[in-house]
This record gives sequence, structure tokens and C-alpha cells, in this order.
Amino acid sequence: MAAKNFCHRRIAVIVNEFGKQGVDGVLLTGKGYEVTEITNGSVFCYCRMDMFIDALIRAAQSPAELLLVETSGLSNPTNIDDILCQTKKSAGVSFDYRGCICLVDAVHFEKVYKTAVVIPDQLRQSSLALINKTDLAAEETITQIEGIIKNLNPECHIARSTYANIPRHLLEGLKPKSGRVLGGKQDLLSGSLSFNVMNKPDMEAFRKLIDGIKPLVYRCKGYASLAEGLFFIDGVMDDVSILRIEGEAKTGIVLLYKTSGSVKKEVQRLAAENHIEIEYIQN
Repeated sequence: MAAKNFCHRRIAVIVNEFGKQGVDGVLLTGKGYEVTEITNGSVFCYCRMDMFIDALIRAAQSPAELLLVETSGLSNPTNIDDILCQTKKSAGVSFDYRGCICLVDAVHFEKVYKTAVVIPDQLRQSSLALINKTDLAAEETITQIEGIIKNLNPECHIARSTYANIPRHLLEGLKPKSGRVLGGKQDLLSGSLSFNVMNKPDMEAFRKLIDGIKPLVYRCKGYASLAEGLFFIDGVMDDVSILRIEGEAKTGIVLLYKTSGSVKKEVQRLAAENHIEIEYIQN
């Protein structure tokens, strides 16, 4: 949503997907942005850091005036200063870094905060915490979230929103957090799984599959071709929507989960139970 506030400027976007297949990049394609996707890991992790630095260099060499980096929800951004220093050292490319924005899900915050170890570091690194879905959460819940954020990061600006709308003045006034945040933990107990639905099941069977998957995951998103057409799947934990779309998209569903037992085995069981053929997407 931040990009809409700068529609009069040329914008480059780096989209980071923790899973093996990109989804969000498809949604941004054709909207006038220069989009680069980095999948299968966090851009702040050593496994993808070189790709991230290369993408930063290409963005600096492009005509873009503004660069937005949409990182994975399981990323730990506390080493962003090191990455920007390395980019300058290796290619002489400098950025006017304006800060980190953390989008907070007011409905699911409590569970994610307690189970994903990267969340506190994300909030400590942030210049702005945008508490989203405030129309769906109780005032007491929102106030508790604000208290947790203030305790972790007293200088972080906190704002409330719906549909991730960010007032333009908050973006224009964004400043990087002072001092260095000591952190860098990656959530090694979290993982991703990507699969394709192969036999075009009907909506009833597919919905049963998704309903069975929901308790296992933080995030579920992607595209599936069903008997009724092409559908976009998008959800957080137990709140998953399945929307029919027109046009074409590369099919595949990405799951982000907290490791506890065999998620892959359970997905296979659910698929078989509902007579759905699935194929896992490899690197």
C-alpha cells in the first residue's frame, strides 16, 4: 500500500518470498513497478544475501527514484545496515535508507508473537509499526499490542490502520531507527512448503483441504486451478479466502509454518482424504 502514496514517482520493488515460489510479484506485475522477486529464504539470511545485494545494485542503476523492499514475514531485518554497507563497498552504491515498517496483524499478533522468534527483532528494528485489521480486533487487544511495541522499541512510531493503508505523512516523515539493534536470530524452527494441485478438484473438496491445512500454518497463499476456474488463495492462520480470478497465473500454493511434526505428511494425508492430487514444488 505504500507504493500508492508515491504513484507520481518511478518505483522499484524487491519482493522476498520465504517459500520456493513467488506469489506477491504476480500481483504487482503490470502496475508500473520494476519488480524483482527473491524466493526460497530471507534476504537477510546468508543463503540469499548475495541475491539481495545484486538486486539492490540493479535497482540503484535503474531509473527508479524510490526502492521498496517487501520482505518475508519470517525475515529478521536487524542486519540491514551491514547489507547496505556491503552494497556500498562492493559497488559504490549508496541508499538514503529511510527506515523499516512492520505491518502488525492485530487479530493474529498474540499467537505469532509467542511462536515466531523473529517478531521481537522486527519490532525493535522498525521506525513505524502499523497495526492493521483494527476494525476486526477489540480495543483492549490493540492497546495491549501497542504496549508490547512501546516496551520493545520506545522510539517506534505506532499507527493504526485497516487494509494496510498508510497515511502519506507517516511515510514522508519516516526516519531510520537510531543505534544498532542487536539481534539477527533467524527462525530456524519455521519452514515453507510449496505444492501444486494437479487434478482440478471441485471447490468443496479443495475447501476441505484448505480447512485442514489452516491449523498447521502461519500463512497460506498462491493460485490453484479448480474445476470451477482459477482461484487466488490468501490467508493468515485460520482466516483464508479463496477468490476466483480472471486471466492467467502460475499455479502453486505456498505454506509458511512452525515446525511441529511432519507438515508435509499431514498435507499429503489431507489431499488423499479429499481425492486431490498434489505435486511438491522443488527449488
